[in-house]
Amino acid sequence: MMRSLRSFGLLFPLWSVHSIAAGFSLFGPNLDPVKDLLADPYSAKFENVETLPSGIVCGAVNSKNSYGAYTGKQMFAIAEGRAYLEEKSGMETSLLCVETRSCEDMKCVHEAVDKRLAEEEERAFAPRIQMVGERLAYLCFSGLPDKSDAQRECLGTLSVCREESSPSKHLKCLVDEYEQRSKKSDARSLGYTSPGYP
Repeated sequence: MMRSLRSFGLLFPLWSVHSIAAGFSLFGPNLDPVKDLLADPYSAKFENVETLPSGIVCGAVNSKNSYGAYTGKQMFAIAEGRAYLEEKSGMETSLLCVETRSCEDMKCVHEAVDKRLAEEEERAFAPRIQMVGERLAYLCFSGLPDKSDAQRECLGTLSVCREESSPSKHLKCLVDEYEQRSKKSDARSLGYTSPGYP
């Protein structure tokens, strides 16, 4: 789980009681982590600041840029002492303040992060998985005798690769199979056939 949080950019120390307690005072949540990300922290104007049941602090902030002009309100999130601004970390801010609003604790937030990361990974790898899968299938149909055991075994690798635990491993499996079989296909086309392979 911690690996996925690092991949997503949410470097939460798991179950850090100290950091949660340190994020609050008698005057409300500590907003210093947000100020640290601003060009002019002293100009910060906060609105709609709220602490969600999970302990995450959300709200909006407007501040001046390096030219002394206010840039407009943007959403922010603070999770276990680390701040995220909509301008630079839009996905994280949305996930923490919108998609996990109903979470009662950080365990729920971590699970939501894992789910989103898996969805993003699947979306990113899908086009390449489809492309390599189609090329591998073409090799199976064009380079091997129709309905032969070798062809069935070749096509079976598509299902084997599909059972991999992640999209990246799925793609690697397909690429490895394609490279291995394309070399054999090239060898057959040149007349170099192996006794153990048609």
